[in-house]
Amino acid sequence: MLRSLFHAYRIDLTALVVVIIWGISAPVRKAALAQFDVLSFTALRFLGMLVLAWSVLCWHRYSKGAHRHITLADLLSLALSGVCGYTVYVFVGLVGLHYTTAFSNSSASNHCVRWKTTWSCKPTS
Repeated sequence: MLRSLFHAYRIDLTALVVVIIWGISAPVRKAALAQFDVLSFTALRFLGMLVLAWSVLCWHRYSKGAHRHITLADLLSLALSGVCGYTVYVFVGLVGLHYTTAFSNSSASNHCVRWKTTWSCKPTS
């Protein structure tokens, strides 16, 4: 019964979990930045992400028997996007969060997303 109920609402439940995590992440990061330096917090976060990602990939490979390979050309692009994402987006965002409040940082991030969405949409005519 519970399993069928979960399968019926799994997309909604997943969206709810994402919203909850996204909603509490700025205050949690702000509290963590009170305890750690920005650079060390970024390094710890990166290492935690690596452990989590490799754990999920290994679990998926073990449980599903999925053996997918990444080509060398894709691996270079993947590594470059990861380095750029962590050195630019995450680090700069954490520096901004360190010097402002969680609300100001979230508000600025939301305005950036709205601005990008508004200006990247092509007018229909």
